[in-house]
Amino acid sequence: MWKGPFPGAARGAGPSPEIEMAACMEQVEVVGNLSGEAVLVHGPDHRILYANSASAAGLGASTREDLIGLGMVDLLDPAERPRVEERLEAAREGRPLPDEEFNIVGLDRVKRTMLVSSAPVTYAGQPARLVVARDVTAHKEAERRRDNLEEQLAAAQRLESLGRLAGGVAHDFNNLLTVIQGYTEMALADAHRGSALEQSLLRVDEAAERAATLTRQLLAFGRRQVLRPSVLDLNEVVTSMQSMLARLIGEDVTIAVTLSPAPCLVKADPGQVEQVIMNLVMNARDAMPDGGEVVIATRRERQAPPFVYGGPRNAGCHAVLSVSDNGRGMDEETVARIFEPFFSTKPLGRGTGLGLSTVYGIVKQSEGGIEVESQPGAGTTFRVWLPVAERDEERQHGAGEDERAVSSPRHHGRRVLLVEDDETIRELAAKVLGSAGFFVDIVADAESALGLIERQDMRYDILVTDVILPGMDGAALAETVRWTHPSLRVLFISGYTAKRIGAKGIIGDEVDFLEKPFSPRALVRKVREVLDKD
Repeated sequence: MWKGPFPGAARGAGPSPEIEMAACMEQVEVVGNLSGEAVLVHGPDHRILYANSASAAGLGASTREDLIGLGMVDLLDPAERPRVEERLEAAREGRPLPDEEFNIVGLDRVKRTMLVSSAPVTYAGQPARLVVARDVTAHKEAERRRDNLEEQLAAAQRLESLGRLAGGVAHDFNNLLTVIQGYTEMALADAHRGSALEQSLLRVDEAAERAATLTRQLLAFGRRQVLRPSVLDLNEVVTSMQSMLARLIGEDVTIAVTLSPAPCLVKADPGQVEQVIMNLVMNARDAMPDGGEVVIATRRERQAPPFVYGGPRNAGCHAVLSVSDNGRGMDEETVARIFEPFFSTKPLGRGTGLGLSTVYGIVKQSEGGIEVESQPGAGTTFRVWLPVAERDEERQHGAGEDERAVSSPRHHGRRVLLVEDDETIRELAAKVLGSAGFFVDIVADAESALGLIERQDMRYDILVTDVILPGMDGAALAETVRWTHPSLRVLFISGYTAKRIGAKGIIGDEVDFLEKPFSPRALVRKVREVLDKD
């Protein structure tokens, strides 16, 4: 594209300036019209002296004649005018100028982004400037969308990395907590009621439970919890929690509920859905220190929006759970970080910064996504999108089943084969089950377990095995043993993440599983429950 001064403008001989100008402008107009770019000439007062045909469409004019006489500054977005002063001064001095982007408001009042090139020329024997303006509005919008997507991708990758980190520490941490909680519970059983020792042990037990909760939150953020999904109605979950939430948030915050007239059936872990609602409502309450209103609503939508955090992987109908407040709101910078674990806008010591990251992990693990809408001073709305469940008959009406009381004498003398590679948990579990009246054999790996069965032809009632073991894993061990002992009950235990456990193919409603950390009572109760199955 030609952008230099007109040929002959700087020479003292040859054809007249008018002839040269006519020839040059003809050349410029041909090039300008072919390229579709606006070509203008303005004088020292910056008023337009010439405009090619492409200028009319590029600047929102009916004809190019409409542009003649207009000031170049008049076409600028008002916000751009301070920035252009230096450029105009350089133009008056006849200096060349670098290409630069400006926001232009055309005669049709449409804002466009133009890439402007400028060079000194002679027009009708007078100093002037030739301006070539290319409309880059679509290109800038594409760049903006690309940058936005890159930021979203970077945020998703950052969250994914943090999730992997959380899952990576979960196994060892859960093993430690199992031992701490186990021996604390056993020591509490022997401590005198009301003694100083009992009080100390209770504090240890409380701290261990808080640590276990923290681990569950980290695993939820990393989408690595073992979930037991069932089909449930969001309307029923919200209704059942309403009175409890009202008590928790205090008298200065009111709750309004708007439920979908149609059932909002989703397949998700009931306890995790309750945790999502609880965390969002508590977050809303904290955003309104002087009181306000929280609105919880449900509805059905045929299609999820183009982007939500986590990103729904299922096309089609979604159930939407929204929690809104009229509190302080957040700026864009804060919104970009709210799902990061340990990020918090609260003062030091007021929360762990895991509430929203936990919500993010639970929702994404449930194949849903989160949409956030917030502005400083205008409140915040979180919308959780979950795929609508298809089979209504699978719906369950409660978050869990009542525990069955199992008589201990009924299980006295039952034989347990315990396979666990962590020595401290192995010893603890053997002691706990032995105290409950079971005969327990313990080994550290699958090979030792198979050797014990083969050498002694032991007839065990139940195999309790860690999922991840050195060598043969727990799932392969259970399958191998069942070839010769088809009636053998199996209980899997693990502190590893759901993703790694799922890779072993043992996650399912028909599989008995106990997640670490577990208490001695929970272990005994689960073993009895598995043995009592028909």
